Amino acid sequence: MAQETTVLVVADISGYTRFVLKNRTHWAHAQLIISALLDQIVVAAAPTLRLEKFEGDAAFFVESAPSELDDSIATRIDTMFEGFASTLRQMVDRNGCPCLACVGMEDLRLKVVAHRGEVIKQDIAGRQEVSGVAVIVAHRLLKNSVTSNHYLLLTDEALDVSTRGTDALEKGSIEDPDLGSIPYWL
Repeated sequence: MAQETTVLVVADISGYTRFVLKNRTHWAHAQLIISALLDQIVVAAAPTLRLEKFEGDAAFFVESAPSELDDSIATRIDTMFEGFASTLRQMVDRNGCPCLACVGMEDLRLKVVAHRGEVIKQDIAGRQEVSGVAVIVAHRLLKNSVTSNHYLLLTDEALDVSTRGTDALEKGSIEDPDLGSIPYWL
């Protein structure tokens, strides 16, 4: 198993748990909405980011070709936010259904976390999976105290590979019992 440095991105739909719990009787419509939003996120991520797997209301991506990027990570993430907002706006505008899921979909938002680090690719049950501390860091960053439900959170390592400056970003950190302090830019 070879180690490689790659960018990891988790795109998570904010408000999903509340949305699902509130819409148990309208579950089919709730799932159609979430599926359409996740589909748009995956389309927006390509070709720079490869879908590693879905995680309920989130999509976990890995940089497609770490040594030969033809498009920036920042552009793909911007496109995720734009595509999510556009798809949601279209569904809200075209909605004629009075069910709670269809009426409540406009409260959904998108959170994206990006980190860069070392991973190992391993074969498990016929699928290739990435693992390592970088994968844990990317996921732990979702467990933060940011009060907004719509944001981009970048680690210092991810910021190095993006084209963003820090002028418009806010510095923060999370304290993890296992990993210690994890600084980020919001």
